[in-house]
Amino acid sequence: MNSVVTQLQNEAINSDIDLPQLLRKAYVVAKKLEIKDFESWINSELNGYNAGDIVPDYRKVHGTLKFLSLSGYADYKIENEKIHNAATSRILFQPISELEDLYNKSKSVIHIEIDPETRLLFKKYFTVEIVPDVLAISVSQLKRIFDSVRNIILEWSLKMEKDGILGDDLVFTPEEQQLAKENLVTYNMLIQNSQVQLGDGNIQYVDNSKLEDIKEILQSIADAMDNLNLNSDKKGELNVGLKTIELQVESKSPNQNIIREALKSIRNILEGCASSAIAPILIEGITKIIGF
Repeated sequence: MNSVVTQLQNEAINSDIDLPQLLRKAYVVAKKLEIKDFESWINSELNGYNAGDIVPDYRKVHGTLKFLSLSGYADYKIENEKIHNAATSRILFQPISELEDLYNKSKSVIHIEIDPETRLLFKKYFTVEIVPDVLAISVSQLKRIFDSVRNIILEWSLKMEKDGILGDDLVFTPEEQQLAKENLVTYNMLIQNSQVQLGDGNIQYVDNSKLEDIKEILQSIADAMDNLNLNSDKKGELNVGLKTIELQVESKSPNQNIIREALKSIRNILEGCASSAIAPILIEGITKIIGF
C-alpha cells in the first residue's frame, strides 16, 4: 500500500521537492477529506492572496527603505519609530511559485518597488523631494515563508497519521473520512495559528488573569450542557467551539482573536436556548470576557 499521507511527510522534509507540487498533492488530500480551511489555504498559496483575505503571519516581511542616489541605492531613514515600522513592513500576496522564482533569481537581497501612490504620500507628509524607491528584504525571509508552508503540511500529515488516516493509493475509507471530520478543529488550528487578519495589527495574546476566567466559563458551559436543551447539531457546534478554545488555552501563546470569535459563536448558540434558565447566566459571563 502507498499512503499519500506518508508521502506528504517525506516530501515536506525534502527541500528538493517542488513546493507547488507538494501543495497540489496536499490539496487533493484536503479536497477528498473535505477539510475546507486547508483547501482555502492551499488555494491561496498556489494562486496568491487577495486584499482583505486572512493572510498568514509568516508572509509578513521586514526590510530597509532605499532611494536611488547617484552612487546607487542608499538608506532612507524615518525618525518616527511607528511610521518607520509600518513603512518597512510588507505582506507578500504573490503565489508561492512567484516567490520561489524571486528567491532563485536573487543572491542575497530582493528589491520590492514602492508604488507611485505611496511615493506621493511620502512627498505629501514628509514635504521632501527625496522619497524611497524600493524596500530591500533579505532572501532568507522568503526561505522562512517556504519553510513555514512545509512545516504546516508536515504537522498536518503527522497528525493525520496519528489519527489513523493514511489514504492508501490516494483512497480514503469511510472510517478515515469520519476521523477527518472528528478532527477538523485540530487540523484547522494548524492554519489559524499562523494567520493574522489584515488591518487588525499583530495577533493579540491572552494574559494569564483572563485565561482563568475563560477556563471557568468553559467548565460552566460543559457542566450545563445537558440542561441547555440543544438538538444534536447545535450541541455539535457548541462542542467544536469549546474544543477550539481549549486548544488555544492549552497552547503556549493563546490567540485572543480566535478565542473571542469562538466565544461569540458559543454565545449565539446560547441565545437560542430560550427555555434554559442557565443560558442567560452563561451569556453574561461570555459578554464580560469579550467586552461586548
